[in-house]
Amino acid sequence: MSKRYGIGKEREVRKILERMGYVVTRSSASLGMFDLIAVNNKRIRLIQVKATKSKKVYMNKEELDDIRNFQNYPKFVGAKEIWKWEGRKWNVEGLE
Repeated sequence: MSKRYGIGKEREVRKILERMGYVVTRSSASLGMFDLIAVNNKRIRLIQVKATKSKKVYMNKEELDDIRNFQNYPKFVGAKEIWKWEGRKWNVEGLE
């Protein structure tokens, strides 16, 4: 999948979150663990965006484990999420 396609999907998620009242920033060049960080007055959402034109998004186990094991700060009130564009719809997976 082209980098341009993925960046377009990140922008799409950003717009969805902004309409929900979040302030959203994108990780430059998406080289970090999370592509987007969304914040409102109650919550922080750390988001990895995955996109494919097929019906199923696949992630390698190491990347998924890194996100799952991300250490939260003691009073962190937030969510780690993977937004998957699979075919023609978003599938949002929250990670504990």
